[in-house]
Amino acid sequence: MKRFLLNLLMLMSLTAVALAGDSVDVRIPDKCFDILVPDTASYVVFLADQKTSNKDGQMRLKVASLKDGRGLWSRKYYPNRYVGVCDRGVIIGDAFDLVLYDFHTGKEIRKLTSRPLYFDYGKDLIIGLRGKGKLGCNLLSTGEKQWETKIGSNSGSRWKVVERPDENTLIIQSDYVGKINLVTGEIKSCPLKQSVFDRKSYWLSEEAAESFLTGSVFGAVGGLLFGALSLNSLDTQANSYDIGNFCSDVVKHDGRFFVSDRERLVCLDSDMNEVWQSILPKNAGSHAKLDIHGDTIEMVNVGYVESGNRRYKSGRPFRASFLAGTGESLYLYFFPEKWDEERFGKNLNFVTATVFVSDGSGENFSRLQFPREGAYVAAHGGSILHVDTDLNLIDSIDSDKVYYLVASLPDGHIVKSKGETLSFIRIGLDGKVIERYGSDHKGFIVNSHRLFKNKGDVLIVSELND
Repeated sequence: MKRFLLNLLMLMSLTAVALAGDSVDVRIPDKCFDILVPDTASYVVFLADQKTSNKDGQMRLKVASLKDGRGLWSRKYYPNRYVGVCDRGVIIGDAFDLVLYDFHTGKEIRKLTSRPLYFDYGKDLIIGLRGKGKLGCNLLSTGEKQWETKIGSNSGSRWKVVERPDENTLIIQSDYVGKINLVTGEIKSCPLKQSVFDRKSYWLSEEAAESFLTGSVFGAVGGLLFGALSLNSLDTQANSYDIGNFCSDVVKHDGRFFVSDRERLVCLDSDMNEVWQSILPKNAGSHAKLDIHGDTIEMVNVGYVESGNRRYKSGRPFRASFLAGTGESLYLYFFPEKWDEERFGKNLNFVTATVFVSDGSGENFSRLQFPREGAYVAAHGGSILHVDTDLNLIDSIDSDKVYYLVASLPDGHIVKSKGETLSFIRIGLDGKVIERYGSDHKGFIVNSHRLFKNKGDVLIVSELND
């Protein structure tokens, strides 16, 4: 499944780049806030906020064909319920069930027994989370159970596929880094301190008030903590009260995997056995960016996490370096707790995304490399400041030269400006500009053999060749 928010571009992979054949135009519904695209099926799903009255709290889901752009069917759904797509159809959650609906007719195909985490269409498999820490696998076509595995407590953090070493093995990152045998369900994993329960938001919520009235408050908290209520969720987050994204992305180097969480930096071998760990200062860990440089692991811990549309202060920002072979800490320096807000803003916004910088002509781009000293901080107006660990300015990059990665292609990249008015450019692997897109382009999806361009109120779908 591929998805992009109209205001936030998500990174998608591409296996082909040359446009081929005629494109198909699909009208985007009014008030559309999300677009879902299956990997190979020729359909697109639009999610729209089209309330007819203040009493009507439901959203609208609309399905269109990618063969001729024709709208097929629509239905209402409640906010904060699971909505997703796979190549078999649309998955919609209600208060008790997840239901798979046929793309073309909108008719119910069958109910699902778990919240989807991963689809393998070649093997006809769907892997999902069941209740308190159970991972289950079923045939996607029939629902027949293949295996079920206990994985311990799991808040339901989104799965990230780290690697597919072979057709039967999957290495993923969630509340753990895990190696899963898709045939037998055998899993070897290393748990991560990936998320925490947002008690403040929960106690102010309607769920908490209702739990007090019904006398079930402790049961409700237990369910939220361990994912028992995960069917009433959007995407793969267990519930809206889990604050996630405390971990770094998993980095692979010399056959080993490296990842940090709220408490430590850990090195794992290919079977998920711990090789070493380096404990971080108490209460300092948060989301972090890792980079391999020779025989060292370079780390910028940003001191906050972002979950949903909110930012949570967590830990303390610091810069560190470790020996990749042993985990020995070479240095760890905290950034100052106070700074020049006129220069940096109220919050320190560390740059951890992939950035490309244009030269003076605007015709050539180069990738911004992980700094060997200090960190990159995003300043007012979109410029990037290179600072040392005392927040002294080392260098700066003007905002008009800063572009963020939207999608990586075998022959280059699509990048976007950071300004209020988005500007998209396609560049080659050599960094030279290939194509500039007009201001009416709002976003892109690249998946499988298709390129999706959100232009004005139309989704333009083009086929791609090898």
